[in-house]
Amino acid sequence: DKVEVNPEQIHISDYIRNISEELDVLRKPGQQVHYTHVGRSEVSIDQHILKTTLVNLISNALKYSDEGKDVLVHTEVD
Repeated sequence: DKVEVNPEQIHISDYIRNISEELDVLRKPGQQVHYTHVGRSEVSIDQHILKTTLVNLISNALKYSDEGKDVLVHTEVD
């Protein structure tokens, strides 16, 4: 099947911080998600595809990291 891509202008830092906060319930004791961004903040991207990807990556990082280990998320727009 083909995936339909619907790009929209978003502020990527705010969007990823919100997703990260939604996943706080998955954190083990002592875990933190640290997010950093470099470059311009406004991007044109499909929010649904981005969210699906980030939820998968961050939830796996939390799941497979030990208690007290931080998860680092970094984005860069060049």
